[in-house]
Amino acid sequence: MEELSRKSYSEEARGPGTEEDQRRIDERYRALYAGVKCLVAQGDDPGSPEAQALAAEALALIEEFTGGDPEIAAGLQRSWANYHSLPFEQQRPFPIPLTAEEQEFLERAKAIYQERRSSGGASPREGMPCRSPRGGGQGALRGGAHRTAGDPVPGGAA
Repeated sequence: MEELSRKSYSEEARGPGTEEDQRRIDERYRALYAGVKCLVAQGDDPGSPEAQALAAEALALIEEFTGGDPEIAAGLQRSWANYHSLPFEQQRPFPIPLTAEEQEFLERAKAIYQERRSSGGASPREGMPCRSPRGGGQGALRGGAHRTAGDPVPGGAA
């Protein structure tokens, strides 16, 4: 994964990240993924307040990762392009913990969230729904790969 990072980000964009930073990010992603899994299992709607809270968290994580820096955002895009160009057996050094259905749900929730925000809608930050057992997902700071293939970078680019 370090090689993927070197191919995707400039030296400046990789930046330092501590183990504690990584632990906090991992925990937030585990909670995000658990919430998505729970809502999909319940047949919830991506536009529901609970799904919108998850969408807000997913986008906040991406914004924190990039810090609004276009160079880091571009590196994130390159990282996913490089990841998907790897042979399949090398694409899973870190598991993507969401099924295709769950990824689609999260992408739709994020799209609805961004749509509502651009039209002046409310910004739900009500905490995470579906408090379920921890699990799923590994995090990454700029020194490694990022999360789900569909995570957009700020500005709506995928």
